[in-house]
Amino acid sequence: MFKILNYKLADKGYYINLSTSTDRDQKIKKLISQYNIEGLHRFEALTDEFIQYSCTKSHLEVFRESLNEDLSVIFVGEDDFNIEEECYLPFNKTKNFSNLIQSIYSDLQSVEWDVVLLGCNPKSQIRPITNNLGIVDKSTGAWAYLIKKRAYQYILEHSNYKRDYIAIDDYLPLLNSKGFVTLTTIPLIVNHAIGFESTLQPRGPVNYDRWIKGNYDKFLYSNYSNGDFTEFKVEKELTVVVAGHFVENHRFYLNYLLHSLPNELLKCKFIVHYDKSGNEDVNREIINLNAYFRDVKPDLNVELSFSFGGLISTIDTILPKLKTKYFLFLEHDWVFLQKDSINFDKLLNAFNNHNFINSVWFAKDDNSIRGFEIATDIENKTTPFEKENRVTEINLVTTCRWSNNPVIFRTSKMKYWYNNIIKNQYVGVSHQSCHNVEETMIPYYRKIISENKWNDIRDDWGTFLYGNIGEGPYVGHTDASRRYQGQSKSQPEINGEEYIKNNPL
Repeated sequence: MFKILNYKLADKGYYINLSTSTDRDQKIKKLISQYNIEGLHRFEALTDEFIQYSCTKSHLEVFRESLNEDLSVIFVGEDDFNIEEECYLPFNKTKNFSNLIQSIYSDLQSVEWDVVLLGCNPKSQIRPITNNLGIVDKSTGAWAYLIKKRAYQYILEHSNYKRDYIAIDDYLPLLNSKGFVTLTTIPLIVNHAIGFESTLQPRGPVNYDRWIKGNYDKFLYSNYSNGDFTEFKVEKELTVVVAGHFVENHRFYLNYLLHSLPNELLKCKFIVHYDKSGNEDVNREIINLNAYFRDVKPDLNVELSFSFGGLISTIDTILPKLKTKYFLFLEHDWVFLQKDSINFDKLLNAFNNHNFINSVWFAKDDNSIRGFEIATDIENKTTPFEKENRVTEINLVTTCRWSNNPVIFRTSKMKYWYNNIIKNQYVGVSHQSCHNVEETMIPYYRKIISENKWNDIRDDWGTFLYGNIGEGPYVGHTDASRRYQGQSKSQPEINGEEYIKNNPL
């Protein structure tokens, strides 16, 4: 078994080392002695004709050996990992490694995880789940980590690094998008050693220390000024879902949507899903979309997703990917008109405090009563359109609307609605013009109202508008499908045009 300071972290530990790197081997042996590390075995590093693949090849071979031994959890280290007694925190304090390993060990017994990076170079926002562990979706660095059998077996069976150009460093955090959980420690407790020359790209001694600590500052510490990683944050609670399709100049509309988002949303996990139906150049567009998020929006934490069949198929694809309690649903041709007009902190706290809030729409006009905001129940009473007085955290208006317009959903409720009302035999086949979400939900909701007393069903459905009576609009429509070209435009389209005019990229 693999232990550090008598804490069992894995069934077995490996460190990958070239026979020619004797200085690195000696460094590891000193760490073994210093921190009472047990069960750490040297693994002879493999080489590949393409030198950049050598490291990943070695990790995969460690996985293969571990699978043959049926090991439940393993530690994998590269021979340039290092442990320092004082672990860096920017809050005018440090944490002691010996104490941290105890806290991390304790947390790992009670949280869900498949991979734990004991150190990494983060490339997107880290979302803490305890004071010592956080979810990381984009990072590089595989110099020291724990990994469970189901994760390393999945990598062995599904990764093709030469085909996909994905190194083990990048693949470990990508597991979050494949049904696994990849965490990093807070702070990083195992460093990348300073002073060794890279065996893959020899260019002299390397020192990534400032770069790595800078990224921890950028993607974690700057968002928690008091050093309390358990405090409420929007990005812990909310995923931003963007649903698009490959219309002409689709990245123009996507760019404006992202440009309009309030700053707190930019720290969230994004699932950007595009429908591939009806586009002959879909492969080229997918390549371009990947390049856009790699080169233009590299700091966004984005998982790209694709399917055929319109909006129902989109929802079918994204729902299993959601790991937060709530998600913001946005079609790609909408914009928020003002960055500071919506208080997402208070709104999500209201969701947390009131189980009857299941969906909150952001008005494209002002919050005024219209035909689609009311209905008639079984007692022939008109449903209310009024301020919800039970909610004090934020102003909400009771409504019985349903639409595909910008909205925050409670994830569990949307999964129920989808599986029990929306999903049909055409998922993945039919385009959104047939059997769409709105065309399913609007008549169904009104039928339920007509068959029941409103007070008996309102909290089960829990549909609201953000803001008070008369407030808004909050969003505008930029009309990517150009349905209104040459026609009299509605106010949402006018608002969308005005936003683009007044907010140059």
